[in-house]
Amino acid sequence: MRLALLWLTFALAVFVPPLLAQEARVPLVAVLETDPPEESIVPALRESLHDLHYVDGRNIRFEVRTSVRQNERLPNLVKEIVALKPDVIVSKNSATTLALKDRAGTIPVVMVVTFDPIGLGVVQSLARPGGTFTGLSSSGREHFGKRIELLKEFFPGFRRLFLLSTPPASGSPESRSLRTAF
Repeated sequence: MRLALLWLTFALAVFVPPLLAQEARVPLVAVLETDPPEESIVPALRESLHDLHYVDGRNIRFEVRTSVRQNERLPNLVKEIVALKPDVIVSKNSATTLALKDRAGTIPVVMVVTFDPIGLGVVQSLARPGGTFTGLSSSGREHFGKRIELLKEFFPGFRRLFLLSTPPASGSPESRSLRTAF
């Protein structure tokens, strides 16, 4: 989560300064979450941005919307956020990213951790996302093969792996990835 927070801080630090230079207004950062307040990323985000001299209410503003694990509320929360016309939207996870997919318009969206943003259709590739979505992607089972290749490269004697997991479907990208790695 610390890496995600660092990336998020970096992404906002890139988006916000040009906005400050253009106008004498306070940029608005909207955050869309599905977690209860005690699991919110906002306190850590405020602290990280404070270290870069961005102070909530003074030279940056936050609007937070959360569905508290009720994903059916996300479409209405997205409407609220888009209506605020924020300068950037922070999307905490795959559910919030998917809810923003066709509704964010030209507003930049920074994904904190989204599983398979290519599969969700929000980016074209991880190297060149294109569009208005950027951020971090969590590595799913389809990356197991690459991880095993790296293990074999770092530890040439590596021969066996015990994997406790729900087996991937036969013919899935995950199973092909595991087979080709060994």
